[in-house]
Amino acid sequence: GKINNVARVLTDSQMEMLNSRLETIKFPHKQLRLMPKFETKNKNVPKWKAIEYELFLTYGFLCLEDLLPPLYFNNFVKLVKIISCLTKRSISVKNDLIPTNALIKNFLEEFYQIYPLYLHRFNVHLLNHMAEVAYEFGPLYVSSSYIVENTMGLLVKKIKTSNQVQEQIITKILSSSSVLASFISEQTKFSPIAENFIINMFPSLKKPVIQDFEIPPTSLKNVFLTNTEKILLKEFHSSFSQAKFYQKVTVKDLRITTDKYSFSFARSDSFIKSDYKFFKIIKIVFFEDIKKLCVIGKRYEIEKYNYLGLHYVHKASTQRKIELVDLNTIQSNFTPFFSPKGIFILEITNRYI
Repeated sequence: GKINNVARVLTDSQMEMLNSRLETIKFPHKQLRLMPKFETKNKNVPKWKAIEYELFLTYGFLCLEDLLPPLYFNNFVKLVKIISCLTKRSISVKNDLIPTNALIKNFLEEFYQIYPLYLHRFNVHLLNHMAEVAYEFGPLYVSSSYIVENTMGLLVKKIKTSNQVQEQIITKILSSSSVLASFISEQTKFSPIAENFIINMFPSLKKPVIQDFEIPPTSLKNVFLTNTEKILLKEFHSSFSQAKFYQKVTVKDLRITTDKYSFSFARSDSFIKSDYKFFKIIKIVFFEDIKKLCVIGKRYEIEKYNYLGLHYVHKASTQRKIELVDLNTIQSNFTPFFSPKGIFILEITNRYI
């Protein structure tokens, strides 16, 4: 973009191309927000929040390949590596922090050569201390301001009038804490109505429902099967003619859908990682007599794991093999990105990878 008379690198047409690529990156249901877009000559967009910057930095950067000059793109990829490595759930001093610290120094050396002095700001300098912060306090998201800001937002909701604001907050916190303590201690008897009210106030009190999967009450009718699909089903279960087919199911709190259904809602719920393999779902099959839920999916052949040195990005080939997958082995959803350079698999695991 353009910042206070600093010339932008991309032209208007390249910015339009970048937005069209970003639009193709779809995330799974209830896992991440929509991929943000850039403001262009013909399109105004809301100001980005921290999560939008995070999404673009973590996943959207691939859209810049062959749009940005290689010098700029390669330097930006180093920033992506730095941040993604320091936000992993498990960080090793030897394998992560030491190499990342060296990468930070290399990134900054290049940055100071590529960009004008006006952009050598304090926030850029702070990268020097990122590895140290991760060493002292853990992954970067642990020390994120999001937790504090979110808590402040919850406290604001407790205010009903402009008078005695502090007293309102403290009184409501003490009251809810007292109710919660009495409920947990089980020393006070509550009526069923009061119990439901308290549980709705504190969702963490709800007992988890142990269920491997959930299927809709109505199945699809007159489902067409190819010869390959019939062979796969017959090899798995001889009475496959009694199988039921669905467009969507819920498995381990993940929404799983067929490719056609997912396309209508601009989500990537039809892409799953199972047993360290990656599939696009064609059909969802339920064998009622043996209580088995499976999918027929096209498996992506991985050409290169850890593309550009990133642990969650893999490059796949266009050749795909149809397989039957037991959904008991499902690990997560993932997001594909189809670029001029090929197909890329972007892994997503509980937001942080």
